[in-house]
Amino acid sequence: MRKQLVVAVAIASVVTGLLVPAAAQAARASTHARVVAVAASSTWVVVKRQVSSGDLTPYLQQGDVLSATDAAGHEVRLRDFRGSGHDRVRLVGSTVAQATRTADLSVYQERVRYRDLDSGRTGSVTGRVGDELIAAAPAGWVVQRATGAAGATGPTYGLVEVRAGGVETALGSPFPEGEDYWVQASESGLVSYTRTVDETCATSRVRFMPWGDPGAWRTVYAGAPRSCIACAPATTGSVACRATKPDRGLVVLSLRGGAPRWLKATHPRLCQTVNFATSRNDLVAIETTDAGACTKGVLYRFGADTKVATSTRRFSAQGSIRTGLGRILVSKGQQRVVSGLAGVTRVPHAIAAA
Repeated sequence: MRKQLVVAVAIASVVTGLLVPAAAQAARASTHARVVAVAASSTWVVVKRQVSSGDLTPYLQQGDVLSATDAAGHEVRLRDFRGSGHDRVRLVGSTVAQATRTADLSVYQERVRYRDLDSGRTGSVTGRVGDELIAAAPAGWVVQRATGAAGATGPTYGLVEVRAGGVETALGSPFPEGEDYWVQASESGLVSYTRTVDETCATSRVRFMPWGDPGAWRTVYAGAPRSCIACAPATTGSVACRATKPDRGLVVLSLRGGAPRWLKATHPRLCQTVNFATSRNDLVAIETTDAGACTKGVLYRFGADTKVATSTRRFSAQGSIRTGLGRILVSKGQQRVVSGLAGVTRVPHAIAAA
C-alpha cells in the first residue's frame, strides 16, 4: 500500500499575486474573519483567513484564503488557492508549491502549481502518474515516486527533487529499511522521522539531508526500540520533537550534529500540554490548557543555558506556534491578528490581520 507522507506544515501556492498593504487588506476583511500562520520561513510567512467564527486550525479547509507576507509587511495575495483540504501546499524559503489531483480519477496524477515569492516567477506542470507532492524545495519541489517493482509489502518509494525547468535529482529514501515516515522541508534541507502507525513504532529516528548533498541522509537522533517521535516544523539549523514510549518529553535536535538537548521536567512551569517549535536553536512553546499548574496561552522559551523565559501576555492557544521572519509567530485574542515576537517577553508586532 502506498505510504502516506504528510508534511507538518500546510501552505498555499499561486499563479498570480498582488502586493497589497496588510492594513488595507485587513480593512476590507469581514469582522468575523480569523487569521493564523500556516507556514513560515526566514523571509516569508503564509497565513490563511477564514470568514467564520468556528475553530480555526493550521490545516486547510474549504473557503480558506491564503496570502504571503514578507518582513517589510508587503502582502502577496494567493489568488489561485481553492481552499480545499485536498490541495496540499508547501513553502521553503521563497518557493510555494501546491498540488491538486487531476480530473481523471482513474489514475493518480497531480498538477503542481508553483511561485517564487521573491521573483514572482510562476508556473504549472502536470507531474508523472503516481507522483505525490511532499515538499517545496529552494528551486522547485519534492515528490514521492515509486522506484521499484512491487514486492511482498508493495512497491518501494523514493524522493525526487523536481525543478521548474524539468531537471530532476534523485534524493533516495530516508528510511530504506522500509519504515513508514514523515517528511518536512527546512531551508537547509529535508527532515524525516519515523511515523507512528497504530500507536506503535519500530524505533524513533530522525534523519536529515542537506540540499547541497542530495541523497546523503544522516541520522540526527535514534531512540529506543518500540519508541515513537513527533516533530515540529524545522528551522534552518534545528528541529524540536517530542519522544514517547517511554515518554522522554521534549528535545531540540541540531541538524548540524551534536547531542540532543532534552527539556527536563524540573524546568519551572514546564507542562507537557503545549504546542512547540524552535527559535534560534531554543525551544519555544505555548500552553494549551488551564489544567493544573498550566496557564493556557502563556509562551515559554527554554534556552540552551537552561534558563526559562515566560510571557506576561496570553495568546491564542488555537492554531499553531511557529517561527518566521526571525520571530516567534502566534495569534492574539480571537485570532484576528498574527503577531511576531523577538522574544517571549517582548512587545508583539502585528504581522497580518483578519
